[in-house]
Amino acid sequence: MAARFLLRLPAVNSDRCEWKTLPNGEMRQGKLTEFSAMAKEAEVIVAVPGETCMLSDVNLPVRGRRQRVAALSYALEDSLLDDAEAYHVAVGPSIGGDRHAVAAVLHEQMRLWLTEFEEAGMAAPVAMVPEALLLPYQEQSWTILLENDWATVRAGAAGGFSCDLGNLPFMLESLLKKPGSPERLRVLTGMAAMPKDTLAELEQLAEKAGKGKLEIIMLTHALAAFSSAEGASILNLLQLTYAPSSPWREKLLPWRPAFALAASWVVLQIAITGMDYLRYDQQSTELQTQVTQYFRQTFPEIQRIVNPKIQMNQQLDLLRRGRQNQGFLPLLGEVSPVLTTLPGFALQTMRYQDGTLDLTVKTQSVQALEATKTVLAGKSFDMTIVSVSTTNDGVSGRLTIRRRS
Repeated sequence: MAARFLLRLPAVNSDRCEWKTLPNGEMRQGKLTEFSAMAKEAEVIVAVPGETCMLSDVNLPVRGRRQRVAALSYALEDSLLDDAEAYHVAVGPSIGGDRHAVAAVLHEQMRLWLTEFEEAGMAAPVAMVPEALLLPYQEQSWTILLENDWATVRAGAAGGFSCDLGNLPFMLESLLKKPGSPERLRVLTGMAAMPKDTLAELEQLAEKAGKGKLEIIMLTHALAAFSSAEGASILNLLQLTYAPSSPWREKLLPWRPAFALAASWVVLQIAITGMDYLRYDQQSTELQTQVTQYFRQTFPEIQRIVNPKIQMNQQLDLLRRGRQNQGFLPLLGEVSPVLTTLPGFALQTMRYQDGTLDLTVKTQSVQALEATKTVLAGKSFDMTIVSVSTTNDGVSGRLTIRRRS
């Protein structure tokens, strides 16, 4: 029986990867060429980085392949960052009725991976699977893998996502409010010292969402989290054009000499226009550096930059969601429970403009206003006591309150 390996590709541009024998064999890391030399004649399942794939599930009542492709393009169009034609969409088996798990990954990325395998002398893998689907699965439970400043989440039988550690609590809080959220959260980590702030946020989030106590499992190595290959039966990216036994591969074999001649011509043209290529390449590098610098200046809290374009869109989406919590009614709804606890509270005037609530209130003492200011500060609001005047039965104070940016 041929040996079976799980090969995990790096999330950033690197020539080092991780692998282990399945189901629970020795774990190693090194260059792809080293793995290729060791894994000849073996069955290889490749775990691809979660941030390169978009996982979803769609309703596909149609049965024909052509109709399915058209239906998928229509269903996913609004969720993709580029044109639908730029993506390879893989479909998994039914997860209930006409609903199917799907994954979308750029054709450019798929071709890059397959080229790297070929250049390393590696045999074609039997499956390529989004790494979130290779994490352990339990019904009514989500599994979260924490690695340094990155998180990978398996959300149910066929869902999942990856994000930086700073955005994990916000994304989980949003998803756990939706119907069909899990009953429990499990955290897997190989970090020797998991950030206490992150752990505390996740525990508070689990308690707030009614998910019980957070289950934490320590690993000797992050690769140990991928304990099985059952994800390959849920969703394999090697479909259609990229299927190992696609007929087009055999049809192209007689044309190899022509392709070789064409390649030689291309190489000659590249040599002739070499100086132009170098100049454009330098400009492209400078532009990429400028984009990365702009991203760091705009979002200094994010340390890990994989794809500035995708991450910028993620951050803009988070900002758009956050903007939904702004406005007069949400602000009044959050501060009024605190203001009404003032001794002898009475509202005299109220105005709202440009995100600021301008109030005149009556209470018993200046100390009560100062105490309220401290309480609101703890809830991320800035309160300013503009003026205070003494009355026969207390004080009247003019206050401004705005949400801390």
